[in-house]
Amino acid sequence: MIRRKVLSIAVGLAAVAALAPAAASATTLHSAPTLRHIEGGRIQLTFTVDKTLPVKHGKVTTKISVNGDPVAFLKRAGKHGRDFRYTALAAVGGLQDGQKYKVRFHFAGGDVVRLAKLL
Repeated sequence: MIRRKVLSIAVGLAAVAALAPAAASATTLHSAPTLRHIEGGRIQLTFTVDKTLPVKHGKVTTKISVNGDPVAFLKRAGKHGRDFRYTALAAVGGLQDGQKYKVRFHFAGGDVVRLAKLL
């Protein structure tokens, strides 16, 4: 009986330990995304994450969409404390100031969806 209990606890701990590295490597959104109008009818999206986003050939590979349309430009814009700040530009038409729009981040650890108010 005691051996069975120890074995069941050990199997449970092994399963948790196997999942921990995958969860530990997931990128976490640390700020509310901010949308702003900029010149030329484009929209600027700013946000912070806990880890740097993956880069391939000098471009950030994370996919982001604003109101269903992909962003055209995504670049690291510095740091905010220990977090990494990013800026994205999108040419999304028909958006109105003061309204909230869906922003979808396609991180390696899974998708994150937030509502952001256009300022």
